[in-house]
Amino acid sequence: MNLLHRILNISDPNASPEKPARHDQPTQPATSLRTAPPPEPSPVEFGPELPAESGPEFGPGLPEEVRSAAKEGIPAFPVEVGSLLAPAATRLLKLATTDIPALEELVEIYPQCRRGLAMGGKVFAVRMDGECGVARLNNLAREEALATDDDGEWGTRLLAGGTTTWALFLCPELEMRLNGRSREDLAIAGTGDWIPAPGSEFAGVTYSYLDPEARIEPAPNCIAGWAFNIPEAA
Repeated sequence: MNLLHRILNISDPNASPEKPARHDQPTQPATSLRTAPPPEPSPVEFGPELPAESGPEFGPGLPEEVRSAAKEGIPAFPVEVGSLLAPAATRLLKLATTDIPALEELVEIYPQCRRGLAMGGKVFAVRMDGECGVARLNNLAREEALATDDDGEWGTRLLAGGTTTWALFLCPELEMRLNGRSREDLAIAGTGDWIPAPGSEFAGVTYSYLDPEARIEPAPNCIAGWAFNIPEAA
């Protein structure tokens, strides 16, 4: 059975300009992420502050799911708001990193933040909205199978929450398309985009891997040709 088909059966921040150094107060070089205190979010621009919650994501230390993703080469970053669609969600995307000590420090600086995974670089994702999105991606795979005499069976690691599922794929060494990355109930999350980190909760929905042991596979041609600029054969 197609792996995707299974889910049908389950319900800096910008720092202030430096002031001129006084002769009696030598400046100190920046040595860590703590040098500049985290900015105070503006309720108008960045939405309401997150409530002080308890639970695995708001507990002490770096969540294990985020640590594992970083070890796989998937950068993580703090997400200040509880909505996937809020413009402020990407405000700290520039801090995305795979460096474990840096991520542990970010947890202490932004203790009430959710976590996101930055796409592009090593991994990109295809978002499937509802059963229609899953069916659409399966249809693309079958169409590719007919065109290439393949069996159409493929799989990769899946991240799911609510009615949304992301299929994670390894990025080929190609330039990602800037436009046309959405199709009906499907959308590409690539360079400049992000997805929830496993174990994160947004708007009351917790996201997790359907099979944490599943490998992240290369994208099938039907996806690679849609998401990336593939050179034409000479």
